[in-house]
Amino acid sequence: MAQSRQTNLEGMAKWADNTNDLAKEVDLENHDTKLPEVIDNIRQELTQITEDTSHASSHACSESEQEGIRSSYYNFVQSQEALLRTIIGKHKILSQTPFTAPMGTILTMLEGGFDALGEAVIGEVPLFAKEVEGMRDRLDGMLGQAIDLYG
Repeated sequence: MAQSRQTNLEGMAKWADNTNDLAKEVDLENHDTKLPEVIDNIRQELTQITEDTSHASSHACSESEQEGIRSSYYNFVQSQEALLRTIIGKHKILSQTPFTAPMGTILTMLEGGFDALGEAVIGEVPLFAKEVEGMRDRLDGMLGQAIDLYG
């Protein structure tokens, strides 16, 4: 289970990196094609987060497994924060388009997914629970900023 969690977290981090690259390309001339792709990518990632969270494990992981999960979660958080920074930075462009409300909706939905995933990871890494809580809280704060802009 630990290896599966690590693999899923790393996959979601890569997905966020790819979505971030796409979001960076958004401008007023291409928003009508790029923004739906960005929103769809986030929606697909939310599906993956939901699926991953539904397979949460309650069995004790070894210290090295916990370290692996913690490290993968760190990478996940870093990738999500980079994507959120881009989305926050694109608010002026997005606010001039009909995509503000859909972005706000998907970000709000993402909040529940991030919270559930963070709780699942915290439960699997008791040795690193405080550190992971801090990462989760930082990510929640940045997501809250994005939701405030688009909500």
